[in-house]
Amino acid sequence: MDIPEADAEELAADVLMTVRNSVRDFQFGERARLTTWIFKIAKNRAIDYHRRSKPESCELDDSVVGPAGEKAGSYTSRNPHLRGWLANELAGLSEQDRQILNWRALDYDFAQIGEWMGMAEGTARVRHKRALDKLKAAAERQVPQGASQL
Repeated sequence: MDIPEADAEELAADVLMTVRNSVRDFQFGERARLTTWIFKIAKNRAIDYHRRSKPESCELDDSVVGPAGEKAGSYTSRNPHLRGWLANELAGLSEQDRQILNWRALDYDFAQIGEWMGMAEGTARVRHKRALDKLKAAAERQVPQGASQL
């Protein structure tokens, strides 16, 4: 599950201790198999590991270089009303949607984002698309009629 070897060994030891301490709670003779139950514990520990190690959200600062080779800071003072508008629109999204947009902007793939957030890859894709659609719709409302669109 894309865990460094040293951390994987520690997680495996943690899983074994959890199994040892909880095996009395396992329902022998039921439909679930012991191996499936152990695998589920290991999977949950791996997911918890990824959640703890997920990158913190980051703010773009003036050191970010734009496509023309100029620093983003050289443009930030030109459109403060648009920056304020974008911040307001982003604030209207859920924290999870903002985080998905942020991680995709940092080029993390949907599978990794889904693991970090405890959701399926497809769910992360859909949430990202819907958040972008909301921002695009809000942007279209701001464009005067007859003006060229984004």
